[in-house]
Amino acid sequence: MALTLTAAMMFGLAGAAPLAPNPSALAVTLGEGRLGLAAAAARADDPALCTLLRYQNRLAEAAACLRRRLQVAPDDMAAWGALGLVTYRQGDFTAAADAYTHAAKPGRAALAKSLAGAGGTRITLPGGMVTVPFLHTDPLPILRARLSDRREHLFVLDTGAAETVLDPGLAQTLGVAPVSAGGQGVFAGGKTAGLRYGVLGRFSLGGMTAENIPVLLLPTRGFAAALDGVTVEGVIGVDVLRHFVSTIDYPRGRLVLAKAAPAGPGQVPFWIGADHLLLAEAAIDGVRELAVIDTGLAGQGCTLPASTLTAIGQKADGAPVAGVGGGGPTQAVAFTARDITLAGETRANIGCLYGPFPAQLEHADGTHIGLLVSHAFLKPYAVTFDFNAMRLTLAHAK
Repeated sequence: MALTLTAAMMFGLAGAAPLAPNPSALAVTLGEGRLGLAAAAARADDPALCTLLRYQNRLAEAAACLRRRLQVAPDDMAAWGALGLVTYRQGDFTAAADAYTHAAKPGRAALAKSLAGAGGTRITLPGGMVTVPFLHTDPLPILRARLSDRREHLFVLDTGAAETVLDPGLAQTLGVAPVSAGGQGVFAGGKTAGLRYGVLGRFSLGGMTAENIPVLLLPTRGFAAALDGVTVEGVIGVDVLRHFVSTIDYPRGRLVLAKAAPAGPGQVPFWIGADHLLLAEAAIDGVRELAVIDTGLAGQGCTLPASTLTAIGQKADGAPVAGVGGGGPTQAVAFTARDITLAGETRANIGCLYGPFPAQLEHADGTHIGLLVSHAFLKPYAVTFDFNAMRLTLAHAK
């Protein structure tokens, strides 16, 4: 059984917007998923520049760009929604609540108001670095986290999750009440489930402590069958990792969170799409695709949409695989990719699944995504997401 927990869990993910009659070079480049070429196509007066700045995690510039856009087009709901996302990521929850209200996203507005009322999220990292060992590395990394009850609980590490996920049973024990409903989330296999959010008072990993963090309330104890019988009570997602230079060190079995990291060889750009999608340029069987780096596809190296399967000339005619995701049971078919390349590293004969890739993900947030790279491909590496420089590194263990 494969655990496809959050591949890909997303909130308010917009589909590809139709291009204007005369789209700019930047708009076309973004729509095709060629993010590496986008900066060269950017112009200061291009409306698509706001989107590029958001992808690049240049949040202050993206917010200023969106506010200029809204001065010209105050009824632009997409711009209001994007401004809510950007200011939320900045930690300006009052501004985010206002923007989400204008965007007619009451669930997100309520969550932002609750976070603002709690004084915002506060994160401390004494010494500038913490190393957290994995309890297990396979089929997915599992770590111990200490919560508001001062007790340790087991969490899965998954870059496909937007916010930290908390099992509702544990949330009730901790007194974490739902503060908003966020519509429907899209999970593995295109399954959907209603989203409820709350605010967790304290979350600690080693010496790192986060206070007042948003949590998605979603059942996780049922994942034990796909985790070698280990019962987990939550998921660590991008909303925690993005505050640091975060290294998922598979060979050494650890997560390293740091405030800064020295530049090194092998770094390539990555981007953040929608509210959490970690995007990088990759290739499968020689075909270039924009890929989501989503570590939550247990025991498998990739999943992809039908268009990419056709482009690489593969057939998904292998053994059927049953799985479980955030939206419930999933069905998939196994196949073997001849090779996958990411961040300068190429690996051959990678086991993949056809089926978990949600159809909504392929054109998410107005860009084309043709691949999801996951656990089995990444396992030989220490995978570093430098959210300061927006650089991705895959390093072999020394």
